[in-house]
Amino acid sequence: MDRIEIYDNGRAEIHTGDGVITVTSPNQAGLRTAAIIKARALGYRPVTRGRLSKLPIKRVLTTALVLAATCALGAASGWIVHGATLSKPATPPKTPEPKIITRTIHSSHLAGANLFTCRTGTDGNGITCTGLNDTGQLGTLTAEITSYEIEELKNKPISIITAGRSTSCAATANSVYCWGKNDTGQATGKPSNTPATPTAVLTGKGEITALTIGAAHTCAATGTSIYCWGDTSNGQIKDTGQTLTPTKMSLPKNIKGQIVTLESSGYVTWAQTKTGQWIAFGNNRAGEIPGAEKSSHIAPTEIK
Repeated sequence: MDRIEIYDNGRAEIHTGDGVITVTSPNQAGLRTAAIIKARALGYRPVTRGRLSKLPIKRVLTTALVLAATCALGAASGWIVHGATLSKPATPPKTPEPKIITRTIHSSHLAGANLFTCRTGTDGNGITCTGLNDTGQLGTLTAEITSYEIEELKNKPISIITAGRSTSCAATANSVYCWGKNDTGQATGKPSNTPATPTAVLTGKGEITALTIGAAHTCAATGTSIYCWGDTSNGQIKDTGQTLTPTKMSLPKNIKGQIVTLESSGYVTWAQTKTGQWIAFGNNRAGEIPGAEKSSHIAPTEIK
């Protein structure tokens, strides 16, 4: 059957017995008019108003406004729209919102180990510790206490907290305070059988950018430097059996960036700079440091 088909991409097709004639228009609303004018030029005419013409028009429209305009034109001209219905535009399906199935939070204001936890206040100031306190992990020597707000750190802005087996440390802008088990000097740099109360063990070396506690030693970073103290009998700081007070480590000469991460796995300490360089040092008998020969002590070495 001869017909006119109008598409929603600015194109109309006049189907006649002899073939298909295409009409285009940048104005979608005027496309039907252009097709009718072209059809009339070819000799096609409507029969009577309200009846199918020799050349029925088929159109699928996307908006009610355009459909109303074309229907009005059809009534005035004697042409009718074949197969078109007045309908609302289809609503595209909504993309479902992603759902959180798990969330992992890493916070420098919360630390815990060996049945105790320490956290800062909601404003980031001061520290409260809870849980086991048999070796002063909570910052007080009263073993019966199970929750304690550390008096020495009240109202101090805390930037980092870290916890070892029974020792904790916290950093303010340029000082490191440690407390708890101190038998190898891991809290104060001087060994003692009595647990340590919060003590400023490292201060005046610049802004503290990272902090970690190993099995029995502690390390802190200040910009491009690393200071360590505590037990070194297993080569975790230096190749010596002496207990060290805060000692500046000798880093590879090509390490220039600020150290932003410190992690200890027992007797090995890892550091990472802001530019992504890696440094490792400590006991390497089990080959924990890749690329280094197994040894009781490996000096700070860049790992590539």
